[in-house]
Amino acid sequence: MNRATAALAILFVVGLFNNIDRALISILQVPIKQDLDLSDSQLGMLTGFSFSLVYALVLLPMGRMVDRYRRTWLLAGALTLWTLLTAASGFARSFTTLLLCRLGVAFGEAAGNPASYSLLADYFPPEKRGRAFAVFAVAPFLGVFVGIFAGGFLAADLGWRASFLIVGLIGLLIVPLLLWLPEPKRGQQEADPMSMAEGPPPIGKAMAQLFAIPAFRWLVFAMTCHSFVTSAYLNWTAPFLSRVHGLPLAEVGLWAAVPIGVGGAIGSLAGGFTVDIMTRRSQGWYGWGTAIATLLLYFAGAAQYLAPSVSVSIGFSFLTGALTSFFLAPSYASAQTLVAPAMRGMTTAVLTLVPVIFGSGLGPLVAGMLSDYFTLTRGFGDEGLRYAMLIAFLPAFGGALGSFMMGQHFAKRQMTVVG
Repeated sequence: MNRATAALAILFVVGLFNNIDRALISILQVPIKQDLDLSDSQLGMLTGFSFSLVYALVLLPMGRMVDRYRRTWLLAGALTLWTLLTAASGFARSFTTLLLCRLGVAFGEAAGNPASYSLLADYFPPEKRGRAFAVFAVAPFLGVFVGIFAGGFLAADLGWRASFLIVGLIGLLIVPLLLWLPEPKRGQQEADPMSMAEGPPPIGKAMAQLFAIPAFRWLVFAMTCHSFVTSAYLNWTAPFLSRVHGLPLAEVGLWAAVPIGVGGAIGSLAGGFTVDIMTRRSQGWYGWGTAIATLLLYFAGAAQYLAPSVSVSIGFSFLTGALTSFFLAPSYASAQTLVAPAMRGMTTAVLTLVPVIFGSGLGPLVAGMLSDYFTLTRGFGDEGLRYAMLIAFLPAFGGALGSFMMGQHFAKRQMTVVG
């Protein structure tokens, strides 16, 4: 195994636990709701807005630190923090205590993507980054799979508190691997040696430079819409199967996790390999392929949530999972092509900032509030969650538009460079 492959393997495991810890609460919503007497809006706050707000506030400073300091050590410290606080979540006795633990988890996890994508970009040359990013992009969905699957069985046998404790402490075993991983030289894979002539600009200047690029603006818009839908899907699929279709918790862990994990892995790999192949013809495919997948996403989701049969619903959930993950590798690979190596950590942070607040943060919260409205105010009972999810998936149309426009700008940019 060469050094780049070893780095990808270690960062994949880090990304895995980044998402196991984040997704675990999704399957545990059912017992937590009963034990702590929480509303759907409070659950949406725990899994969505409050978590994402802290995550977003820390992203820019983390991105700056990634561009200035040793990334492997920074990531090791962050991993230690978020896994310990995941374990501490098991001792929460109230909504407030659990919320504080989740905010601490968000603080630590904010270092994950900026450091990982920056390291991978220095381990892999541009022509192989799509595939490397595609493999890395499997980690979130596999992490959700493991988090929901393991959480379902652990909660059924040991309770939700022990589930947090066990998963959190296991994550600490990865820290020595990060401390062993060599720190690559920044920009070592770039053809232009002058690309590292200047250090990272200040945060304000970096943001101004990024948002002056039309393709980047459309990318942020597309990812925000896409993240809204994806986070609603990831956080509410397990409660949907439990409440609407009446599956017991252990079966929910299986049938929520497998479509998300397997479907998500297929979609992530398809997105990465597609972008490496199709961008040889035109860089517009950074956005065009994602636009097609995101447009189809709404209809897959509608079929999943309206299906009267649980087996049909689960079947469509595989397709939904694949379509939600398709965008990851093309989006992050395209962003890396727009900037110099000295700005990669900040670019990933900025690219994640708005989608986290208005996408990942609002998706679960809005879905929860809509569920409360249809369930309690309109008298739909548990069936109200079906209609809440149909509305929560509507931003997919905005994501498709944003990706298409981003592709148009990439194609125009390529023609200008060639010309």
